Amino acid sequence: MPNPLFYDLAWMVVFGVPPLLAGLWLRRSSGHDEPPTGTRRPAAVAATIAALAIVAGPVAALPPAGGTTTMVLFRPGTSAAQSFAAVAEIDGRVLWADPSGEFLAIEGGSSGQSWRLYGHGALLVSSSPIVAGCVAWSRV
Repeated sequence: MPNPLFYDLAWMVVFGVPPLLAGLWLRRSSGHDEPPTGTRRPAAVAATIAALAIVAGPVAALPPAGGTTTMVLFRPGTSAAQSFAAVAEIDGRVLWADPSGEFLAIEGGSSGQSWRLYGHGALLVSSSPIVAGCVAWSRV
């Protein structure tokens, strides 16, 4: 099984270092002198980048079109049999489960009934693909 920490660090390098370098560049290039006519101020460039990040974040967190996979995290101590039974009760199908049976990827279920898993000990029920990476890393 691959180490999810490696992937998290790789994502940090790929998506964290370039903005850091851009910020350092903007800080270094911002002087007290007026910029030449026709050039943008570094603060305006930084504000534009920040606005794009704020808009792009929620869009990136949307589930894929037509995706019906839901991630479910049950409380510690929940057996695989209990979590599978809870999924079966909402007419869902288990696509993947971690070895403990506490973290599942499920599909289907009675329309809009995945919230009922909270009554069976679920701590988190989400259809966001980002949840999988975050929860998987926290269980290392």
